[in-house]
Amino acid sequence: MPLYEFKCESCGEIFESLLSLNADKDVPCKKCGSTKTRKLISAPGITMASKATAQPGCRPRGGFS
Repeated sequence: MPLYEFKCESCGEIFESLLSLNADKDVPCKKCGSTKTRKLISAPGITMASKATAQPGCRPRGGFS
């Protein structure tokens, strides 16, 4: 399930919510309970770890000794 960020139009609270693609569009505010919320445009989370750097004995190219 994707994690979305919402802003409440009533109280201004910004909160996150996990939603399935089939979920209702009215997401209640976690602070005041209002359903006057809108989905914010957010950047996806990116992890910098990779298999190559996670394995013992591997070193990145060009550098570290």
